[in-house]
Amino acid sequence: MEKRNLPDPMSKCTLNLHAPWVEAQLSSLSLAQKIGQLIHIAAYSNRDEAHTEEVLQHIREHHIGGLTFFQGKPEKQLALTRQYQAAAPVPLMIGIDAEWGLGMRLDDCLSFPFQMTLGAIPERELIVQMGQEIARQCQLLGIHINYAPVVDVNNNPQNPVIGFRSFGEKVEEVIARALAYMQGMQQQGIMACAKHFPGHGDTDVDSHFALPVISHSRQRLEQVELQPFRAMMAAGVGSIMVAHLHVPSLDPAAGRAASLSRPIVQGLLKEEMGFEGLVITDALDMKGVSQNDSPAQVGLKALLAGNDILLNMREVPQAIELMLQAVEQGQITEAEIEQRCRKVLAAKAWMGLATALPPARLSREQLHLPAALQLIEQLHRQSITVLGNLPDTAALRMASLAMHAQAVAEALPAELAQHELEKGAYGAGHDQPLTPFQQWVDPAGRMAHFRLEPHTSDPDFSQLLEQLKAHEGLLLSLHGINIKARNRFGLSPVFLSRLNQLLQLPQLCVVVFGSPYVLRLFDSEKAQARVVAYQENACTQRACAEVILGTYQAPGRLPVSLS
Repeated sequence: MEKRNLPDPMSKCTLNLHAPWVEAQLSSLSLAQKIGQLIHIAAYSNRDEAHTEEVLQHIREHHIGGLTFFQGKPEKQLALTRQYQAAAPVPLMIGIDAEWGLGMRLDDCLSFPFQMTLGAIPERELIVQMGQEIARQCQLLGIHINYAPVVDVNNNPQNPVIGFRSFGEKVEEVIARALAYMQGMQQQGIMACAKHFPGHGDTDVDSHFALPVISHSRQRLEQVELQPFRAMMAAGVGSIMVAHLHVPSLDPAAGRAASLSRPIVQGLLKEEMGFEGLVITDALDMKGVSQNDSPAQVGLKALLAGNDILLNMREVPQAIELMLQAVEQGQITEAEIEQRCRKVLAAKAWMGLATALPPARLSREQLHLPAALQLIEQLHRQSITVLGNLPDTAALRMASLAMHAQAVAEALPAELAQHELEKGAYGAGHDQPLTPFQQWVDPAGRMAHFRLEPHTSDPDFSQLLEQLKAHEGLLLSLHGINIKARNRFGLSPVFLSRLNQLLQLPQLCVVVFGSPYVLRLFDSEKAQARVVAYQENACTQRACAEVILGTYQAPGRLPVSLS
Protein backbone atom coordinates (compact mmCIF):
# COMPACT_ATOMS: atom_id res chain seq x y z
CA MET A 1 0.00 0.00 0.00
CA GLU A 2 1.32 3.39 -0.92
CA LYS A 3 2.74 5.64 1.78
CA ARG A 4 0.69 8.64 2.83
CA ASN A 5 0.70 11.39 5.39
CA LEU A 6 -1.48 10.70 8.40
CA PRO A 7 -4.05 13.34 9.38
CA ASP A 8 -2.43 13.85 12.77
CA PRO A 9 1.18 13.31 13.82
CA MET A 10 0.06 12.23 17.29
CA SER A 11 -1.94 9.30 15.89
CA LYS A 12 -5.30 11.02 16.39
CA CYS A 13 -7.98 10.05 13.92
CA THR A 14 -9.68 13.25 12.73
CA LEU A 15 -12.30 12.81 10.04
CA ASN A 16 -12.75 15.40 7.28
CA LEU A 17 -16.47 15.10 6.63
CA HIS A 18 -16.43 17.50 3.68
CA ALA A 19 -13.36 16.34 1.77
CA PRO A 20 -13.85 16.49 -2.02
CA TRP A 21 -13.66 12.69 -2.36
CA VAL A 22 -16.31 12.26 0.33
CA GLU A 23 -18.61 14.75 -1.41
CA ALA A 24 -18.10 13.10 -4.78
CA GLN A 25 -18.89 9.62 -3.48
CA LEU A 26 -21.88 10.78 -1.47
CA SER A 27 -23.45 12.60 -4.41
CA SER A 28 -23.31 9.43 -6.51
CA LEU A 29 -25.26 7.24 -4.08
CA SER A 30 -28.97 6.61 -3.79
CA LEU A 31 -30.58 6.34 -0.35
CA ALA A 32 -30.48 2.53 -0.50
CA GLN A 33 -26.80 2.65 -1.46
CA LYS A 34 -26.06 5.05 1.41
CA ILE A 35 -27.65 2.51 3.74
CA GLY A 36 -25.51 -0.17 2.11
CA GLN A 37 -22.38 1.79 3.04
CA LEU A 38 -23.29 1.32 6.72
CA ILE A 39 -23.40 -2.47 6.39
CA HIS A 40 -20.43 -4.82 6.81
CA ILE A 41 -20.66 -8.58 6.29
CA ALA A 42 -18.41 -11.45 7.34
CA ALA A 43 -15.97 -12.87 4.80
CA TYR A 44 -13.74 -15.94 4.87
CA SER A 45 -10.78 -17.02 2.81
CA ASN A 46 -11.22 -20.73 3.59
CA ARG A 47 -14.63 -21.20 2.03
CA ASP A 48 -15.80 -22.27 -1.41
CA GLU A 49 -16.58 -20.32 -4.55
CA ALA A 50 -20.24 -20.02 -3.56
CA HIS A 51 -19.22 -17.89 -0.57
CA THR A 52 -17.08 -15.67 -2.79
CA GLU A 53 -19.97 -15.19 -5.21
CA GLU A 54 -22.34 -14.35 -2.35
CA VAL A 55 -19.96 -11.65 -1.10
CA LEU A 56 -19.54 -10.28 -4.63
CA GLN A 57 -23.30 -10.13 -5.05
CA HIS A 58 -23.69 -8.04 -1.90
CA ILE A 59 -20.90 -5.72 -3.09
CA ARG A 60 -22.36 -5.20 -6.56
CA GLU A 61 -26.07 -5.13 -5.76
CA HIS A 62 -26.22 -3.56 -2.33
CA HIS A 63 -23.12 -1.32 -2.23
CA ILE A 64 -22.14 -2.71 1.16
CA GLY A 65 -19.53 -0.59 2.88
CA GLY A 66 -17.11 -3.22 4.09
CA LEU A 67 -16.06 -6.71 5.05
CA THR A 68 -14.77 -8.31 8.23
CA PHE A 69 -12.45 -11.21 7.45
CA PHE A 70 -12.32 -14.25 9.67
CA GLN A 71 -10.59 -17.65 9.22
CA GLY A 72 -8.42 -18.52 6.26
CA LYS A 73 -4.97 -18.04 4.77
CA PRO A 74 -3.28 -14.66 4.32
CA GLU A 75 -2.36 -15.12 0.64
CA LYS A 76 -5.91 -16.18 -0.23
CA GLN A 77 -7.36 -13.32 1.79
CA LEU A 78 -5.24 -10.78 -0.10
CA ALA A 79 -6.30 -12.27 -3.44
CA LEU A 80 -9.96 -12.12 -2.42
CA THR A 81 -9.55 -8.56 -1.15
CA ARG A 82 -8.22 -7.47 -4.53
CA GLN A 83 -11.11 -9.25 -6.24
CA TYR A 84 -13.70 -7.69 -3.94
CA GLN A 85 -12.20 -4.20 -4.20
CA ALA A 86 -12.18 -4.43 -8.00
CA ALA A 87 -15.92 -5.18 -7.93
CA ALA A 88 -16.82 -2.45 -5.42
CA PRO A 89 -18.51 0.74 -6.70
CA VAL A 90 -17.16 2.45 -3.56
CA PRO A 91 -13.90 1.13 -2.04
CA LEU A 92 -14.55 -1.35 0.76
CA MET A 93 -13.44 -0.87 4.34
CA ILE A 94 -11.65 -4.12 5.22
CA GLY A 95 -11.63 -5.06 8.88
CA ILE A 96 -10.35 -7.90 11.04
CA ASP A 97 -10.74 -8.85 14.67
CA ALA A 98 -7.07 -9.44 15.45
CA GLU A 99 -6.64 -8.51 19.10
CA TRP A 100 -3.37 -10.42 19.37
CA GLY A 101 -2.37 -10.13 15.75
CA LEU A 102 -3.28 -11.84 12.49
CA GLY A 103 -2.54 -15.25 14.05
CA MET A 104 -5.83 -14.88 15.95
CA ARG A 105 -7.67 -15.45 12.67
CA LEU A 106 -5.32 -16.58 9.91
CA ASP A 107 -3.19 -19.66 9.36
CA ASP A 108 0.59 -19.31 9.45
CA CYS A 109 0.55 -15.79 10.89
CA LEU A 110 2.15 -14.44 14.03
CA SER A 111 0.33 -14.27 17.35
CA PHE A 112 1.39 -11.60 19.82
CA PRO A 113 0.73 -11.98 23.55
CA PHE A 114 -2.80 -11.71 24.93
CA GLN A 115 -3.74 -8.39 26.50
CA MET A 116 -3.67 -9.89 30.03
CA THR A 117 -0.05 -10.82 29.36
CA LEU A 118 0.64 -7.29 28.15
CA GLY A 119 -0.98 -6.00 31.34
CA ALA A 120 1.98 -7.41 33.28
CA ILE A 121 4.82 -5.81 31.32
CA PRO A 122 6.39 -2.58 32.59
CA GLU A 123 7.64 -1.21 29.23
CA ARG A 124 4.62 0.28 27.48
CA GLU A 125 6.76 1.37 24.53
CA LEU A 126 6.90 -2.30 23.54
CA ILE A 127 3.11 -2.24 23.20
CA VAL A 128 3.40 0.76 20.87
CA GLN A 129 5.86 -1.26 18.79
CA MET A 130 3.46 -4.20 18.80
CA GLY A 131 0.67 -1.96 17.52
CA GLN A 132 2.96 -0.69 14.78
CA GLU A 133 3.93 -4.20 13.72
CA ILE A 134 0.36 -5.48 13.71
CA ALA A 135 -0.57 -2.42 11.61
CA ARG A 136 2.26 -3.14 9.17
CA GLN A 137 1.02 -6.70 8.73
CA CYS A 138 -2.57 -5.50 8.27
CA GLN A 139 -1.43 -3.17 5.50
CA LEU A 140 0.22 -6.08 3.72
CA LEU A 141 -3.23 -7.68 3.46
CA GLY A 142 -5.14 -4.54 2.51
CA ILE A 143 -6.80 -4.31 5.96
CA HIS A 144 -7.85 -0.86 7.20
CA ILE A 145 -9.27 -1.38 10.69
CA ASN A 146 -8.38 -3.78 13.48
CA TYR A 147 -11.12 -4.28 16.06
CA ALA A 148 -8.76 -3.75 18.98
CA PRO A 149 -7.85 -2.97 21.68
CA VAL A 150 -10.19 -4.36 24.32
CA VAL A 151 -10.50 -1.59 26.92
CA ASP A 152 -12.77 -3.51 29.29
CA VAL A 153 -11.61 -3.46 32.92
CA ASN A 154 -11.70 -7.12 33.91
CA ASN A 155 -12.84 -6.86 37.52
CA ASN A 156 -14.69 -10.20 37.51
CA PRO A 157 -12.35 -13.21 37.67
CA GLN A 158 -15.20 -15.44 36.43
CA ASN A 159 -15.70 -13.40 33.25
CA PRO A 160 -16.20 -16.06 30.56
CA VAL A 161 -15.61 -13.89 27.49
CA ILE A 162 -13.13 -11.09 28.35
CA GLY A 163 -10.64 -12.33 30.96
CA PHE A 164 -7.35 -12.90 29.12
CA ARG A 165 -8.46 -10.36 26.48
CA SER A 166 -8.30 -7.50 29.02
CA PHE A 167 -5.22 -5.60 30.18
CA GLY A 168 -6.33 -6.22 33.77
CA GLU A 169 -8.45 -4.85 36.60
CA LYS A 170 -6.76 -1.48 37.24
CA VAL A 171 -8.37 1.36 35.32
CA GLU A 172 -5.22 3.44 34.91
CA GLU A 173 -3.16 0.47 33.71
CA VAL A 174 -5.83 -0.54 31.19
CA ILE A 175 -5.89 3.02 29.86
CA ALA A 176 -2.11 3.31 29.54
CA ARG A 177 -1.76 0.07 27.60
CA ALA A 178 -4.83 0.62 25.43
CA LEU A 179 -3.49 4.03 24.43
CA ALA A 180 -0.12 2.49 23.56
CA TYR A 181 -1.72 -0.18 21.36
CA MET A 182 -3.97 2.41 19.65
CA GLN A 183 -1.09 4.81 19.13
CA GLY A 184 1.03 2.17 17.44
CA MET A 185 -1.69 1.18 15.00
CA GLN A 186 -3.04 4.61 14.13
CA GLN A 187 0.46 6.03 13.64
CA GLN A 188 0.72 3.53 10.79
CA GLY A 189 -2.69 4.36 9.35
CA ILE A 190 -4.66 1.40 10.71
CA MET A 191 -7.75 2.51 12.59
CA ALA A 192 -8.10 1.21 16.15
CA CYS A 193 -11.41 0.30 17.79
CA ALA A 194 -11.99 0.60 21.55
CA LYS A 195 -14.35 -2.10 22.76
CA HIS A 196 -16.77 -3.15 24.25
CA PHE A 197 -18.75 0.00 25.18
CA PRO A 198 -19.95 0.71 27.85
CA GLY A 199 -17.76 -1.98 29.46
CA HIS A 200 -17.82 -5.80 29.35
CA GLY A 201 -15.39 -6.51 32.18
CA ASP A 202 -17.79 -7.37 34.99
CA THR A 203 -19.98 -10.04 33.42
CA ASP A 204 -20.42 -13.73 34.07
CA VAL A 205 -22.29 -14.40 30.80
CA ASP A 206 -20.74 -14.71 27.34
CA SER A 207 -22.55 -12.36 24.93
CA HIS A 208 -21.77 -14.74 22.06
CA PHE A 209 -24.45 -17.01 23.56
CA ALA A 210 -26.75 -14.85 25.74
CA LEU A 211 -27.33 -11.26 26.86
CA PRO A 212 -25.25 -10.31 29.94
CA VAL A 213 -26.57 -7.77 32.43
CA ILE A 214 -24.40 -5.05 33.98
CA SER A 215 -26.21 -3.98 37.16
CA HIS A 216 -23.85 -1.21 38.29
CA SER A 217 -25.04 2.31 38.99
CA ARG A 218 -24.25 5.17 36.62
CA GLN A 219 -21.82 6.54 39.24
CA ARG A 220 -19.89 3.26 39.34
CA LEU A 221 -19.83 3.04 35.55
CA GLU A 222 -18.34 6.54 35.41
CA GLN A 223 -15.65 5.61 37.92
CA VAL A 224 -14.58 2.36 36.25
CA GLU A 225 -16.07 1.09 33.01
CA LEU A 226 -16.42 4.37 31.11
CA GLN A 227 -13.02 5.80 32.05
CA PRO A 228 -10.99 3.93 29.38
CA PHE A 229 -13.45 4.97 26.67
CA ARG A 230 -13.21 8.62 27.67
CA ALA A 231 -9.39 8.39 27.60
CA MET A 232 -9.39 6.73 24.18
CA MET A 233 -11.77 9.37 22.82
CA ALA A 234 -9.57 12.17 24.14
CA ALA A 235 -6.56 10.56 22.45
CA GLY A 236 -8.35 10.35 19.10
CA VAL A 237 -9.36 6.71 18.70
CA GLY A 238 -11.00 6.21 15.33
CA SER A 239 -13.85 3.96 16.39
CA ILE A 240 -15.71 2.46 19.34
CA MET A 241 -17.52 -0.88 19.34
CA VAL A 242 -20.78 -1.12 21.27
CA ALA A 243 -21.41 -4.31 23.21
CA HIS A 244 -24.38 -6.64 23.44
CA LEU A 245 -25.01 -5.93 27.14
CA HIS A 246 -28.09 -4.90 29.06
CA VAL A 247 -27.26 -1.96 31.34
CA PRO A 248 -30.40 -0.91 33.27
CA SER A 249 -28.78 2.19 34.79
CA LEU A 250 -28.21 3.53 31.27
CA ASP A 251 -31.36 2.18 29.60
CA PRO A 252 -34.11 0.67 31.78
CA ALA A 253 -35.95 -0.94 28.83
CA ALA A 254 -36.16 -4.61 29.75
CA GLY A 255 -33.69 -6.85 27.95
CA ARG A 256 -32.47 -4.21 25.50
CA ALA A 257 -28.84 -4.57 24.48
CA ALA A 258 -26.61 -1.49 24.54
CA SER A 259 -25.90 -2.02 20.84
CA LEU A 260 -29.64 -1.57 20.11
CA SER A 261 -30.22 1.22 22.62
CA ARG A 262 -30.68 4.77 21.38
CA PRO A 263 -30.25 6.19 24.91
CA ILE A 264 -26.82 4.52 25.08
CA VAL A 265 -25.53 4.85 21.50
CA GLN A 266 -26.98 8.16 20.42
CA GLY A 267 -27.70 9.69 23.81
CA LEU A 268 -24.68 8.72 25.91
CA LEU A 269 -21.86 7.93 23.49
CA LYS A 270 -22.52 10.40 20.67
CA GLU A 271 -24.28 13.32 22.37
CA GLU A 272 -23.30 13.33 26.04
CA MET A 273 -19.75 12.03 25.64
CA GLY A 274 -19.33 13.76 22.29
CA PHE A 275 -17.72 10.92 20.34
CA GLU A 276 -17.34 11.90 16.68
CA GLY A 277 -15.59 8.78 15.36
CA LEU A 278 -17.19 5.63 13.97
CA VAL A 279 -19.65 3.86 16.25
CA ILE A 280 -19.68 0.18 15.35
CA THR A 281 -21.91 -2.59 16.64
CA ASP A 282 -20.44 -5.79 17.95
CA ALA A 283 -21.20 -8.64 15.55
CA LEU A 284 -24.95 -8.69 14.96
CA ASP A 285 -25.00 -12.46 14.50
CA MET A 286 -24.09 -13.06 18.17
CA LYS A 287 -26.76 -14.77 20.29
CA GLY A 288 -26.66 -11.98 22.85
CA VAL A 289 -28.53 -9.76 20.42
CA SER A 290 -30.08 -12.06 17.81
CA GLN A 291 -32.22 -14.47 19.81
CA ASN A 292 -35.60 -12.75 19.55
CA ASP A 293 -35.59 -11.01 16.15
CA SER A 294 -34.72 -11.81 12.56
CA PRO A 295 -31.28 -10.61 11.39
CA ALA A 296 -32.93 -7.87 9.32
CA GLN A 297 -34.93 -6.64 12.33
CA VAL A 298 -31.78 -6.63 14.49
CA GLY A 299 -30.03 -4.55 11.83
CA LEU A 300 -32.89 -2.04 11.77
CA LYS A 301 -32.83 -1.69 15.56
CA ALA A 302 -29.06 -1.14 15.47
CA LEU A 303 -29.50 1.57 12.84
CA LEU A 304 -32.25 3.33 14.81
CA ALA A 305 -30.06 3.21 17.94
CA GLY A 306 -27.51 5.45 16.22
CA ASN A 307 -24.74 3.08 15.11
CA ASP A 308 -22.67 4.08 12.08
CA ILE A 309 -21.57 0.59 11.05
CA LEU A 310 -23.64 -2.58 11.39
CA LEU A 311 -21.16 -5.42 11.73
CA ASN A 312 -21.64 -8.96 10.40
CA MET A 313 -25.09 -8.23 8.99
CA ARG A 314 -27.18 -11.04 7.60
CA GLU A 315 -30.31 -10.80 5.43
CA VAL A 316 -28.82 -7.71 3.80
CA PRO A 317 -31.52 -7.04 1.15
CA GLN A 318 -34.31 -7.55 3.69
CA ALA A 319 -32.53 -5.23 6.15
CA ILE A 320 -32.11 -2.48 3.55
CA GLU A 321 -35.79 -2.75 2.67
CA LEU A 322 -36.79 -2.43 6.33
CA MET A 323 -34.53 0.60 6.69
CA LEU A 324 -36.04 2.28 3.63
CA GLN A 325 -39.48 1.68 5.12
CA ALA A 326 -38.28 3.22 8.39
CA VAL A 327 -37.39 6.40 6.49
CA GLU A 328 -40.82 6.47 4.85
CA GLN A 329 -42.49 6.00 8.24
CA GLY A 330 -40.46 8.74 9.88
CA GLN A 331 -38.53 6.49 12.27
CA ILE A 332 -35.29 7.90 10.91
CA THR A 333 -34.61 10.73 8.49
CA GLU A 334 -32.76 10.58 5.22
CA ALA A 335 -30.50 13.32 6.61
CA GLU A 336 -29.48 11.07 9.52
CA ILE A 337 -28.54 8.27 7.16
CA GLU A 338 -26.64 10.66 4.92
CA GLN A 339 -24.69 12.02 7.90
CA ARG A 340 -23.63 8.52 8.96
CA CYS A 341 -22.72 7.60 5.40
CA ARG A 342 -20.66 10.78 5.20
CA LYS A 343 -18.81 9.77 8.35
CA VAL A 344 -18.11 6.27 6.96
CA LEU A 345 -16.78 7.79 3.72
CA ALA A 346 -14.60 10.24 5.69
CA ALA A 347 -13.19 7.30 7.65
CA LYS A 348 -12.41 5.55 4.38
CA ALA A 349 -10.58 8.67 3.20
CA TRP A 350 -8.55 8.73 6.45
CA MET A 351 -7.66 5.08 5.81
CA GLY A 352 -6.34 5.98 2.37
CA LEU A 353 -9.11 4.32 0.39
CA ALA A 354 -9.48 7.36 -1.85
CA THR A 355 -6.12 6.60 -3.49
CA ALA A 356 -4.52 3.39 -2.20
CA LEU A 357 -4.91 -0.11 -3.60
CA PRO A 358 -4.27 -3.44 -1.83
CA PRO A 359 -0.75 -4.81 -2.34
CA ALA A 360 -0.30 -6.95 -5.43
CA ARG A 361 1.52 -9.81 -3.72
CA LEU A 362 2.49 -11.19 -0.34
CA SER A 363 5.28 -13.45 0.90
CA ARG A 364 5.49 -15.44 4.11
CA GLU A 365 8.73 -13.65 4.95
CA GLN A 366 6.92 -10.30 5.03
CA LEU A 367 4.65 -11.62 7.79
CA HIS A 368 7.48 -13.24 9.79
CA LEU A 369 10.18 -10.60 10.02
CA PRO A 370 12.94 -11.44 12.52
CA ALA A 371 12.26 -8.14 14.29
CA ALA A 372 8.62 -9.16 14.82
CA LEU A 373 9.65 -12.52 16.29
CA GLN A 374 12.09 -10.76 18.59
CA LEU A 375 9.39 -8.34 19.71
CA ILE A 376 7.03 -11.20 20.58
CA GLU A 377 9.79 -12.79 22.66
CA GLN A 378 10.54 -9.50 24.42
CA LEU A 379 6.90 -9.03 25.32
CA HIS A 380 6.57 -12.54 26.75
CA ARG A 381 9.81 -12.25 28.72
CA GLN A 382 8.83 -8.89 30.20
CA SER A 383 5.54 -10.32 31.44
CA ILE A 384 7.04 -12.99 33.71
CA THR A 385 6.00 -12.20 37.28
CA VAL A 386 7.59 -13.50 40.51
CA LEU A 387 5.83 -13.52 43.88
CA GLY A 388 7.85 -14.56 46.94
CA ASN A 389 11.39 -15.84 47.28
CA LEU A 390 12.75 -18.24 44.71
CA PRO A 391 14.47 -21.38 46.03
CA ASP A 392 18.23 -21.78 45.67
CA THR A 393 18.26 -24.59 43.14
CA ALA A 394 22.06 -24.81 43.22
CA ALA A 395 22.17 -25.42 46.97
CA LEU A 396 19.19 -27.74 47.33
CA ARG A 397 18.51 -31.29 46.19
CA MET A 398 15.63 -30.39 43.89
CA ALA A 399 12.92 -32.25 42.03
CA SER A 400 10.69 -30.91 39.28
CA LEU A 401 7.12 -31.98 38.64
CA ALA A 402 5.25 -31.04 35.47
CA MET A 403 1.55 -31.23 36.29
CA HIS A 404 -0.70 -31.42 33.22
CA ALA A 405 -4.32 -30.34 33.34
CA GLN A 406 -4.96 -32.10 30.06
CA ALA A 407 -3.45 -35.23 28.55
CA VAL A 408 -0.37 -34.48 26.50
CA ALA A 409 1.08 -36.26 23.52
CA GLU A 410 4.10 -38.50 23.86
CA ALA A 411 6.14 -36.34 21.48
CA LEU A 412 6.93 -32.68 21.91
CA PRO A 413 4.75 -30.33 19.84
CA ALA A 414 6.27 -29.13 16.59
CA GLU A 415 6.27 -25.54 17.86
CA LEU A 416 8.65 -26.55 20.65
CA ALA A 417 10.66 -28.97 18.58
CA GLN A 418 11.66 -26.17 16.23
CA HIS A 419 13.53 -24.54 19.09
CA GLU A 420 16.07 -27.37 18.85
CA LEU A 421 15.26 -28.88 22.20
CA GLU A 422 17.48 -31.76 23.16
CA LYS A 423 15.84 -35.10 22.57
CA GLY A 424 15.83 -37.98 25.01
CA ALA A 425 16.31 -35.92 28.18
CA TYR A 426 14.53 -38.16 30.62
CA GLY A 427 14.68 -38.21 34.40
CA ALA A 428 13.99 -40.58 37.26
CA GLY A 429 13.54 -43.54 34.96
CA HIS A 430 10.47 -42.13 33.25
CA ASP A 431 9.82 -42.97 29.63
CA GLN A 432 8.17 -39.72 28.59
CA PRO A 433 9.91 -36.54 27.45
CA LEU A 434 10.38 -33.65 29.80
CA THR A 435 8.71 -30.32 29.20
CA PRO A 436 10.96 -27.63 27.71
CA PHE A 437 10.84 -25.88 31.09
CA GLN A 438 12.19 -28.98 32.84
CA GLN A 439 14.99 -29.30 30.33
CA TRP A 440 16.03 -25.66 30.47
CA VAL A 441 15.82 -25.39 34.27
CA ASP A 442 18.23 -28.28 34.75
CA PRO A 443 21.15 -27.78 32.34
CA ALA A 444 23.50 -29.82 34.55
CA GLY A 445 21.13 -32.76 34.90
CA ARG A 446 21.10 -32.61 38.72
CA MET A 447 17.35 -32.72 39.33
CA ALA A 448 14.93 -35.61 39.45
CA HIS A 449 12.07 -34.95 37.03
CA PHE A 450 8.50 -36.21 37.20
CA ARG A 451 5.22 -35.61 35.41
CA LEU A 452 1.64 -35.96 36.56
CA GLU A 453 -1.18 -36.35 34.07
CA PRO A 454 -4.97 -36.40 34.49
CA HIS A 455 -5.17 -40.17 34.14
CA THR A 456 -2.67 -40.84 36.95
CA SER A 457 -4.33 -43.08 39.53
CA ASP A 458 -4.59 -42.26 43.23
CA PRO A 459 -2.14 -45.03 44.25
CA ASP A 460 0.37 -43.78 41.69
CA PHE A 461 -0.05 -40.23 42.95
CA SER A 462 0.52 -41.37 46.55
CA GLN A 463 3.69 -43.12 45.45
CA LEU A 464 4.83 -40.00 43.61
CA LEU A 465 4.18 -37.90 46.72
CA GLU A 466 6.44 -40.16 48.76
CA GLN A 467 9.20 -39.90 46.15
CA LEU A 468 8.99 -36.12 46.18
CA LYS A 469 9.32 -36.01 49.97
CA ALA A 470 12.83 -37.35 49.59
CA HIS A 471 13.93 -34.06 48.03
CA GLU A 472 14.71 -30.73 49.67
CA GLY A 473 12.73 -28.60 47.22
CA LEU A 474 10.23 -28.86 44.38
CA LEU A 475 9.63 -26.92 41.17
CA LEU A 476 5.97 -27.51 40.40
CA SER A 477 4.96 -26.33 36.90
CA LEU A 478 1.33 -26.25 35.76
CA HIS A 479 0.63 -26.97 32.08
CA GLY A 480 -2.36 -27.29 29.74
CA ILE A 481 -4.40 -24.54 31.42
CA ASN A 482 -7.41 -23.30 29.46
CA ILE A 483 -7.41 -19.62 28.53
CA LYS A 484 -11.05 -19.10 29.56
CA ALA A 485 -12.37 -19.07 33.12
CA ARG A 486 -15.20 -21.53 32.64
CA ASN A 487 -14.80 -24.82 34.53
CA ARG A 488 -11.91 -23.42 36.59
CA PHE A 489 -9.69 -22.93 33.50
CA GLY A 490 -10.02 -26.64 32.80
CA LEU A 491 -8.60 -27.70 36.17
CA SER A 492 -10.53 -30.62 37.60
CA PRO A 493 -11.36 -31.01 41.33
CA VAL A 494 -8.90 -33.91 41.44
CA PHE A 495 -6.17 -31.72 39.92
CA LEU A 496 -6.76 -28.97 42.49
CA SER A 497 -6.93 -31.44 45.38
CA ARG A 498 -3.58 -32.92 44.39
CA LEU A 499 -2.13 -29.44 44.04
CA ASN A 500 -3.08 -28.65 47.64
CA GLN A 501 -1.47 -31.88 48.82
CA LEU A 502 1.75 -31.02 47.00
CA LEU A 503 1.78 -27.60 48.66
CA GLN A 504 2.58 -29.29 51.96
CA LEU A 505 6.09 -29.99 50.66
CA PRO A 506 8.95 -27.66 51.72
CA GLN A 507 10.83 -25.18 49.50
CA LEU A 508 8.13 -25.31 46.83
CA CYS A 509 7.95 -22.99 43.84
CA VAL A 510 4.81 -23.02 41.67
CA VAL A 511 5.16 -21.95 38.02
CA VAL A 512 1.85 -21.21 36.28
CA PHE A 513 1.86 -21.30 32.48
CA GLY A 514 -1.53 -19.65 32.20
CA SER A 515 -3.91 -17.17 33.79
CA PRO A 516 -2.88 -15.58 37.10
CA TYR A 517 -6.44 -16.23 38.27
CA VAL A 518 -5.45 -19.91 38.54
CA LEU A 519 -3.57 -19.01 41.73
CA ARG A 520 -6.92 -18.20 43.35
CA LEU A 521 -8.19 -21.76 42.85
CA PHE A 522 -5.88 -23.48 45.34
CA ASP A 523 -3.80 -22.62 48.43
CA SER A 524 -1.06 -21.06 46.32
CA GLU A 525 0.02 -18.64 49.06
CA LYS A 526 1.51 -21.64 50.90
CA ALA A 527 4.21 -21.87 48.22
CA GLN A 528 7.55 -20.24 48.96
CA ALA A 529 7.45 -18.66 45.51
CA ARG A 530 4.97 -18.30 42.67
CA VAL A 531 5.94 -17.53 39.09
CA VAL A 532 3.28 -16.47 36.57
CA ALA A 533 3.98 -16.85 32.86
CA TYR A 534 0.42 -16.02 31.57
CA GLN A 535 0.84 -18.16 28.45
CA GLU A 536 2.47 -21.47 27.63
CA ASN A 537 4.98 -21.55 24.81
CA ALA A 538 8.66 -22.18 24.25
CA CYS A 539 9.57 -18.58 25.02
CA THR A 540 7.81 -18.43 28.39
CA GLN A 541 9.15 -21.84 29.42
CA ARG A 542 12.72 -20.78 28.68
CA ALA A 543 12.26 -17.41 30.40
CA CYS A 544 10.83 -19.05 33.54
CA ALA A 545 13.75 -21.46 33.64
CA GLU A 546 16.17 -18.53 33.46
CA VAL A 547 14.27 -16.81 36.27
CA ILE A 548 14.57 -19.89 38.49
CA LEU A 549 18.28 -20.21 37.70
CA GLY A 550 18.85 -16.53 38.48
CA THR A 551 20.11 -15.58 35.03
CA TYR A 552 17.07 -13.37 34.27
CA GLN A 553 15.34 -10.91 36.59
CA ALA A 554 11.63 -11.01 35.86
CA PRO A 555 10.15 -7.49 35.69
CA GLY A 556 6.45 -8.38 35.38
CA ARG A 557 3.70 -7.15 37.69
CA LEU A 558 0.34 -8.77 38.35
CA PRO A 559 -2.43 -7.06 36.35
CA VAL A 560 -5.11 -8.55 38.63
CA SER A 561 -5.48 -9.25 42.34
CA LEU A 562 -5.39 -12.74 43.82
CA SER A 563 -7.96 -12.22 46.56
